[in-house]
Amino acid sequence: MCAGDRMAFVDDRTRLLLMHFVSTCWLLKRSGVAAGIIVATTNASFCICLASVPARENNMKRLLCLLFLLSFGIPRFVTASDSLKSAQLMPESTIVFAEIDSPKAIIDLVLKHPLREQVENLPEIRALLNGPQMEQAKLPLGLFEAQLGMHWDEAVAAITHGGLCVGVDRDMEGFVVLSQADKLQTLVKLRKFIFQLVPGASTENTPGNPVRKREYKGVKSYEIGGTTIAALGTTLLVTNKRALAERVMDLHLESGQECLATQPRFQAALQQRGEASAAWGYFDMVAMRDRETFAAMTAGKTDNIVAEFLLGGLLSTLQHTPYGVLNLEATAQRVAVSVSVPQDADWAGELREYYFGPGGKGSAPAPLQLEHTLFTVVAYRDMSQMWLRAGDLMTESANDDLAQADTQLTTFFSGKDFGEDILGSLGPQMQLIAVRQDLEDVLPRPAIKLPAFALVFQMKDPETTKREFRRVFQSFIGFLNVVGAMEGNPQFDLDMEQHGDAQLVTATYVPDQGEESSTKAKINFNFSPAVAFQGDRFVLSSTTQLARQIANIPKTQAAPTPGLNAAVRLHADALQRVLADNQAQLVAQNMLEEGNSKEEAEAAIGLLLQGMTFFRESSVKLGTTDGNLNLRLELQLAKEHPGE
Repeated sequence: MCAGDRMAFVDDRTRLLLMHFVSTCWLLKRSGVAAGIIVATTNASFCICLASVPARENNMKRLLCLLFLLSFGIPRFVTASDSLKSAQLMPESTIVFAEIDSPKAIIDLVLKHPLREQVENLPEIRALLNGPQMEQAKLPLGLFEAQLGMHWDEAVAAITHGGLCVGVDRDMEGFVVLSQADKLQTLVKLRKFIFQLVPGASTENTPGNPVRKREYKGVKSYEIGGTTIAALGTTLLVTNKRALAERVMDLHLESGQECLATQPRFQAALQQRGEASAAWGYFDMVAMRDRETFAAMTAGKTDNIVAEFLLGGLLSTLQHTPYGVLNLEATAQRVAVSVSVPQDADWAGELREYYFGPGGKGSAPAPLQLEHTLFTVVAYRDMSQMWLRAGDLMTESANDDLAQADTQLTTFFSGKDFGEDILGSLGPQMQLIAVRQDLEDVLPRPAIKLPAFALVFQMKDPETTKREFRRVFQSFIGFLNVVGAMEGNPQFDLDMEQHGDAQLVTATYVPDQGEESSTKAKINFNFSPAVAFQGDRFVLSSTTQLARQIANIPKTQAAPTPGLNAAVRLHADALQRVLADNQAQLVAQNMLEEGNSKEEAEAAIGLLLQGMTFFRESSVKLGTTDGNLNLRLELQLAKEHPGE
């Protein structure tokens, strides 16, 4: 078959999928939209990655790309019986196991997604897809379809008809890929396609043949550059270790042997496979802790206070938990990944009680609900206990730095101990909120417009804490005025106000004479810092307006979610507006850093802003339920393009 005949296999449906994948990758590169990686993942068009390997490179790389991408689709739902069947062919020393089904369902999901057409119709994407990258992707795809004799998505469905799984073996330090095809003839065609990519390859052990034919207990296999490929009936076996291939063949030929499916930890993990999961994975944490590198990562001590704040409780759990389970969910509106590990509150002990609370019952507060919210962060952390126990929680060098900081902070707070008196006056429930500022009617107006943000705490002794924090805030503003005067910055004007039942102490920049109506003021004018005291609520805000907005929210707005330890939520619409507010500055920055012309920079930033309208929000949640510690990451897509 000539190249022209092969190209005939590439129809409009394939072109649309290729366009979607290439355009998403370009969007990531040019505009840095991290969320776009989800779209790229769900394409599952494996021959594109194959095409990215230049012809001059070793053809073995093409083979590895193919095998990797065959295992990269997001499947239909898997069942426990399917998982056990697959695990029966995995050695008992398997420490990582991941199972997926055919990528056909997710390919159909992408092709029929309501946002696909809008993405492809972006002018910048259209221009890109008429370039050489698209042409480069067509040839290997045509070769693949020609050899398999069917459209590429039908071929992938046939190769992975009964599911696909991947395992990593601890003892032999190798990997195994198993793919259940619809029939043996499909695997024969696939083998011929792979051999086409390897110059001089044949099925016989002839001189100069880069493929070595082997046989073990009647099972034929082919070794190409250290990678073994075999057909176990209609199951494709791929592994990088010959001994591992023979172990899998033994399990295939003789049932009833020790294997992954017979391991108690795997059996327990299988019960936590989500019913709505598109794919799932298992990790043997006991075996992983035996590895020197992993043991060092979970040694129990961190090297800075921020890492301890974020990860301390996770380290305590990873030191004891027997296994981990990963579940992946995908629909037209969202993609979610969750990781669960068994947890016992006693594992944290008194040392890290600050992280989960007494008996592991601590809960983060409900996030505040404000208009134009950019992001919210809520968490349960007893910062006073964390600070006071730092000597046992952190490394020696980190404690040296912390001791120096503690001395300086104690001086700043007029001799009061920072860990015991200052942090100890605040409750463990805290949150950070950021909102887009509406500066349209504000003068002077800063040229660069930043979001406003605020920290919200609960005071244990409101009357005492209010007096102390009010004094400290006023002293701090005075200090900033002294430093600002030396550096030529505008000065703050202090004030106090009563807003409902809240008392506010505010600071506002005084513009220089003649700058009162400026629309290109210094970045300083994004800030009008304030502290607010409302009952037992304490607010430290970057702007007076945000402090007032928070004071307007009833304290009984919502109760904490039981078991929720921490959560982050980012709203894409507000982020898009914040970037749009600073579009001129972003264009100038792009021209400076990327060396683009003004037109090119405007196109890149415009694409970034348009791309963000395809997303709704993203979130990360950490919590405990039913004896498990759960980490969930979720990306929600827009149901339809706002411009449609």
